[in-house]
Amino acid sequence: TKTAVVFALGYTTNVSMQAAVTRESKSYRDIVQEDYIDSYKNLTYKGIMWLKFASEYCPQAQYVLKVDDDIFVNIFNLVGHLGRMAKHKSHPPKSVICLVWYGMVVNRDVNNKWYVSKEEYANDTFPPYCSGSAYIITRDLIRPMYEQSFKIKFMWVDDWYITGALIEALHVEHTSIASLYVLAAAEIRERLVDGYALFGHVGSMNQRAALWKDVLKQKGMEVA
Repeated sequence: TKTAVVFALGYTTNVSMQAAVTRESKSYRDIVQEDYIDSYKNLTYKGIMWLKFASEYCPQAQYVLKVDDDIFVNIFNLVGHLGRMAKHKSHPPKSVICLVWYGMVVNRDVNNKWYVSKEEYANDTFPPYCSGSAYIITRDLIRPMYEQSFKIKFMWVDDWYITGALIEALHVEHTSIASLYVLAAAEIRERLVDGYALFGHVGSMNQRAALWKDVLKQKGMEVA
């Protein structure tokens, strides 16, 4: 099974940082970047950008995974799990597979980072949507989601917009794999290295590197 990793970015007004990104892109050819400022409230633009990229340049991909940069992915567990799901047809066509949030309350605290006004979103709870930490979309849903983004009013809450509003408009139900996310820091190593979990939040780059070495060792692929 072949996999590919692509980094989705907006632009930065920091000239030296943008120059570093450009050098990185020329060296590894794994960065997708479009003309918007890379900021928290522009994450929806980033989500739409990678839907566009995947629909145009990855038509052969059976699944597309979106993952935050502070999430550790056990790629061996992921590929195995998706292979079993496909073999046993345990998800319908046009699926989004994730940890699903149900009945999430809209934040109305004006001092909160996630404050949403009534003008931005009138209801007090969101319909079901995915945790933005990591979610998987089947190939046949990527293009329809991208096309829906031209019809659905923009919303800066990217997790809800991409995996809630666009999905709801397409009348697609989420496939939950909540048990395969590690939410407790104390369980990271046990469940991601020795167990069957797919995703876990690991904020430290050094911790992620150490976990990856442990995963390779567990697979008999130890590196120096």
